[in-house]
Amino acid sequence: MAHILVADDSPTYRQIVRPLLTNAGHTVVEAVDGEAALEVLHASDEQLVVLLDLVMPKLGGIGVLSAVEASPELSARHAFVLVTAHPQAIPPRAVAELLDHLGVPILTKPCPTPMLLRAVEAAARKLHSAAS
Repeated sequence: MAHILVADDSPTYRQIVRPLLTNAGHTVVEAVDGEAALEVLHASDEQLVVLLDLVMPKLGGIGVLSAVEASPELSARHAFVLVTAHPQAIPPRAVAELLDHLGVPILTKPCPTPMLLRAVEAAARKLHSAAS
């Protein structure tokens, strides 16, 4: 199973998602904002599937993805799923190109559990095939 980073400023969201992921056999770590997420990404020896909130304090999901795109090491080592309750907050063209370049799907909160688990599994497969 996968190692997952849930990067979201909502304690409620993290409290809901963590048991869903651990019950599915995944190992979960958390970050409360984008800066903390980047620290975890840089420090992790494990490949991580990152559930990344779009709107967070200090650094949002797009800021994290921009930093990841600028770091070949991070973009090769981790896979991302952008999660948001506010899809209308995603700026159009440049962000769409960034998400496409990094292969990042977008899920809208609240996301049905089966859809969330499928997105995590697809990201984990992407990591596994890249490592092979």
